[in-house]
Amino acid sequence: MPNSRLIDGQFAVGDPCWYDLSTSDPARSANFYSQVFGWTFEPAGKVLGDEAKSYQLATIGERKVAGLGYVASVATREPGWWVHFAAPDISSMTKQVRELGGQADEPIRIAGQGQLAVARDPQGAGFGLWNPGMLRSPASSDTAGTAHWVELLTADAGAVAPFYEELFGVKAVPVAAKDGDASGSSLNLRRIELGQPRMVAAIQGVAAADVGNPGWRTYFLTDNVTSTKHRVVDAGGTVLEDLHDASSREVAIVADIDGAEFGLVQRGPGSRG
Repeated sequence: MPNSRLIDGQFAVGDPCWYDLSTSDPARSANFYSQVFGWTFEPAGKVLGDEAKSYQLATIGERKVAGLGYVASVATREPGWWVHFAAPDISSMTKQVRELGGQADEPIRIAGQGQLAVARDPQGAGFGLWNPGMLRSPASSDTAGTAHWVELLTADAGAVAPFYEELFGVKAVPVAAKDGDASGSSLNLRRIELGQPRMVAAIQGVAAADVGNPGWRTYFLTDNVTSTKHRVVDAGGTVLEDLHDASSREVAIVADIDGAEFGLVQRGPGSRG
């Protein structure tokens, strides 16, 4: 796929460009994330039309950060956070997903805001292909409460990497294992722009007994991981794991009130992933 930038120069093919949460109780989930990140919500019907009555848009100031709820035609997705990758030609990309051994639904148009297709890679991890109009997450942000990084958790990182390399025009680059980490291989998906490498996402190998269903995890920035973990628990969620990233910033894996997992990353200087 080409590496040309899309949408006012913000996204390249395969860049994460929108995040949403599938939930059975949008009102309860909105209350949880308002407490954790200070998000405010507006009905998506103002933007997406009547077919998205239960879908809400999370905002920070004037910026749309994520979606919450579901659109009826993709309501069969399991609960949890979903990442959508920029796709300038969804019809050709859904065809390519199938040719590469994955699965893809037929694209649907969302009330003039863009086209969406739900896809799965050859190991079953779900993700979205999104050709956005005005509806997209901030492409680059250092603001607490915005998405910062995504990684795929799967039992065999090396086996699924060629799928994403071909689909998104990126290169899977091995990452040195952390001391004592026996969970498996770790890869960064990297593209070259203007002669410089840029990390797009990661694939994290996880022991088959621990991974459960393969899936993409979204990490959100926070000013203070410890205090945000307290807010997660106070709002009815759970802290699952404490970690550090490659730059030794504090990271935590948490679950919301319905068990949907996501990551917290300390805001500040440092590499992604």
